[in-house]
Order: sequence, then structure tokens, then C-alpha cells
Amino acid sequence: MATSVLQLQPEEQTLRKLTIAEYHKLVEVGVLHPKERVELLDGLLVQMAPIGPHHQSIVDQLTEEFSAQNKGRYKVSPRRPIPIPDFNPTAARHGALQERRAH
Repeated sequence: MATSVLQLQPEEQTLRKLTIAEYHKLVEVGVLHPKERVELLDGLLVQMAPIGPHHQSIVDQLTEEFSAQNKGRYKVSPRRPIPIPDFNPTAARHGALQERRAH
């Protein structure tokens, strides 16, 4: 009987992480559909749960609150991906709100 990778102990599992370029290539060649609800988290392809009414309500409230207070200091843009360099956990922590630079 074959052993599933999910049945292996953590020290026995070897996962190959994807790069952002590889993720986009999967969409480009049709392995993933552009509207498919998946995201790349720390190099792993993770299926996302559907957005429910409670989640949408919270996103709407936060968008209104941030928009009312931003005064041109940052851009409020819900439901858009934040491009983070491959495998950089520090960038993820600093990517939520990015201040606009003065021109």
C-alpha cells in the first residue's frame, strides 16, 4: 500500500517551494485558472476559502475606516495582492500598509 505524503512525519516530508515566477507560469500554461481561489504562501500553494458575508462586511468596514483616515498617506486597495519577494517573511510583515512617497 502506498504512503501518502500527508501520513509522513514532519521530519520525513520534503516540500519543494514554488517561486512567484513559477506560480505565474502555472497560470500561464493553464494548470491554474486565473480566477482560481489559491494563493502562494511562503512558497506553498494554498487553497483559499470562499469569502462569506461576515468577511465581506469586515473588509468593507475596514476599507471605509482606512479611507476616511488616510489623508493621502497611503493607498487603500482591498482585494489586491501584495507582491512580496520570494521566501522573505520580513517583507510580509511590512507589506500591509505602504506609505506613499512624496513626488
